[in-house]
Amino acid sequence: ERDCFHVLGFDVMFDERGKAWLLEVNCNPSMAIDTVYPNVVQPELPHLEDGIAALVDEAMCHVRGRGVRVCKCTAHHRPHLHRPCPIDLAAKHSCVNGALSIIHRDYLARKRQTFASTWDLADGLRYDVICSEAPAHSGSVGG
Repeated sequence: ERDCFHVLGFDVMFDERGKAWLLEVNCNPSMAIDTVYPNVVQPELPHLEDGIAALVDEAMCHVRGRGVRVCKCTAHHRPHLHRPCPIDLAAKHSCVNGALSIIHRDYLARKRQTFASTWDLADGLRYDVICSEAPAHSGSVGG
């Protein structure tokens, strides 16, 4: 029976070659899409591809203080601003959308009283590309 699932959070860091390095795995990852900035001049967001830029704009209305009102919550020890984080939006949007698609497909299969394999449930799911071009590099760890 597939009655539940678990979302894991993978913290990775990319090196100058675009290679991902696993830092840690979280069993209870945050689903927050914002990041905290000190209450100073708002930082400019880097140039974003249209799809991610649209997500950032849409997310701004759901972020505490909408990126302009000073906040004093416990996320930071001084007054600060909350703004959508493009990396969190891209990664978490893909993850949650994929998980919900799998759950919906499983629900429909059960409703039809048919069996759907894990491969069938995940078939055709697409994950948004965060960076349109990443340098190709193959090599051993540390090299």
